[in-house]
Amino acid sequence: MRRLTAGIVVALILASCSPATAPSTTAASDGLTRLDGFLLQEADGPLMICNILFESYPPQCGEGTPVEGVDILQLPGVTTDRDVSWTEDQVTLRGTLSDGVLVVEQGTTTTTSSTTSTTEATTTAFTTVPIPDAVKPDRWVGIADEGLEIRVVTGGQVTDTLPMYLGGAESPGRVDLVQVDGGLVLFSVCCEPAEGQMSYWDTGTGGVDDYAFFGLVRDVDAAGRMLLVLTNGRALEALAPDGGELARWSVSPEGALSLIDAAWSPDGATIAFTADGPDTVQLLAFPSNGSTADAVLLADGAWEQPHPEFPVVDRNGHVWYVEGDGTETTSHGYVVDWTSSAAIDEVNYQEILFDGRVVDMSIDSSGAFLIITYADGSVQWRSIDGDAGALATGGYTNADW
Repeated sequence: MRRLTAGIVVALILASCSPATAPSTTAASDGLTRLDGFLLQEADGPLMICNILFESYPPQCGEGTPVEGVDILQLPGVTTDRDVSWTEDQVTLRGTLSDGVLVVEQGTTTTTSSTTSTTEATTTAFTTVPIPDAVKPDRWVGIADEGLEIRVVTGGQVTDTLPMYLGGAESPGRVDLVQVDGGLVLFSVCCEPAEGQMSYWDTGTGGVDDYAFFGLVRDVDAAGRMLLVLTNGRALEALAPDGGELARWSVSPEGALSLIDAAWSPDGATIAFTADGPDTVQLLAFPSNGSTADAVLLADGAWEQPHPEFPVVDRNGHVWYVEGDGTETTSHGYVVDWTSSAAIDEVNYQEILFDGRVVDMSIDSSGAFLIITYADGSVQWRSIDGDAGALATGGYTNADW
């Protein structure tokens, strides 16, 4: 557990996650079947080795294989809560696979610590995608009516609405909103009826449905791949547009960090995130392909002092953020070159005279146009070149292109 200061980095681990079908299975050299995954056991249920753990709390098992011959409580790195026990790190099991059950041979259980998997993890490629041309979008979405309605605004007019109770929450509390090109609007509600329940609204058909996993969707890249903060605050996850798991980045066990917010560049190459440490809020960035397991510290500050909030990453890979002043967010912030940690520019986000306090900020799929929500409910756009204009004069709590 370590605290970040200027010039210090925090280790991240990148693990490739295949779609939820089964743990990784290979034939061991001794003729036994080898399974790699996470162990989880609920109350009196069977012990399972899972391809991934969906990080609600307690976590849930992706599709897996029942296991016999292992006592999970005798393994290191096991957490138990609410009659659920699970391993924080992946394990390797070897045994005989019979009728869909892995019977583990004595002495063949191996625990793989996430702190020692960096070399293997960094060989996993996370592909980038082309960045679209910089054209200001004509369509945006926002949470309105004190969080009870999602609105689609096209050409300055409200063209569609969705009452939040249709999305599974009459009192949504915190709602995170992301729009995906093609008429699909993603939103995640924390924390009822479930922790970070992700849903989607197809504005073309009017259909609303839930994804079969939990998390707070924070951003999408130009290909529609989703970036989630998992609801225990300990990991980021990338999902394909169809919901298939692509990759997961976990905060190192020795780091005293709880994730707050996250964003990535339009091409998916760079991820920036804010996290709450023991004494400070920190802004860090790292390459999504895992070529390094080190996230670079860009800014930090105690809650009661200036600190970074609402990061976005532009088409040049530069990280924009707003600086809170200790009691409230201001309209002041910076643009940082994350590769050098050098501030490129100081920004006044109050280009249009609204309340002045920024409460939400996102960027479009081209990485060229910010959309900013203010404390008085107004919304404005701002290009990375400095042009700006008003989108709405009030009534919104957050917005996205």
